[in-house]
Amino acid sequence: ATVNVVDQMPAMCNGSQVATADPPEYCPQDGSIDLPVAFIRSNIAPIGDAAIALTVSDLYGYHIENTLGALQASAALTPAQLEEMDSCFSGAYFYSIEQALTAADETAINKLIAAKAGASGTAASPGAVTTADLTTAFNRGLLASGNAGVCLPSRGASASTSTSTSTS
Repeated sequence: ATVNVVDQMPAMCNGSQVATADPPEYCPQDGSIDLPVAFIRSNIAPIGDAAIALTVSDLYGYHIENTLGALQASAALTPAQLEEMDSCFSGAYFYSIEQALTAADETAINKLIAAKAGASGTAASPGAVTTADLTTAFNRGLLASGNAGVCLPSRGASASTSTSTSTS
């Protein structure tokens, strides 16, 4: 993936500008990760260093999904399945830095996962992803000793077919 640090000059994604105050995003059209500095400073950095690492690993997870063809309509994965797969990829990445994480980092990860699922942490509509779903997926990747293969759904199976574990 190409990483665009967006500060003075906006980035482009599918014909739209990404400015420094916009949320970070993955642009599947050109395989780029756009990291707007002002947004990260004001919204993610205050949560903690691990929140920044989780944001970047999350966006890179979308790149992996795009490379595997999971973001194409023909992949037939629901948005919730894609979010869970992405959280699992982040967990697999966090295995490699787990030794450096503190209790404050764990809190930051939990806050960002909850924010990704929505303020309530519960599914707002049928088929929506919950905090518990994302936590389970993150832990599945983390507990697989960095083996991101566990994050891939089996053919014909849901991406969320694992058992629940506690937060990392």
